[in-house]
Amino acid sequence: MLVLVVAMVLCLGLSVAIVALVALPARREGREVFTPEGADLVARVRDRAEDVTASARDKAQGLLPQRTSEPAPERTPTP
Repeated sequence: MLVLVVAMVLCLGLSVAIVALVALPARREGREVFTPEGADLVARVRDRAEDVTASARDKAQGLLPQRTSEPAPERTPTP
């Protein structure tokens, strides 16, 4: 199991190094990381995720009991 975890960490480190070698110099030269089509796709996915989150939040609020300003009644311990 330890070998698997170490291998996964090494693969992750290698992928981060490759992205850094490619993306960082391009970014310094002023080039965008995404193409215009890719940026549009990311924007659409972000908007859809916000819509889904808002819908889920609205549904969850409908399921929760409404808060009242009155304090909860005291519970008396039963012997």
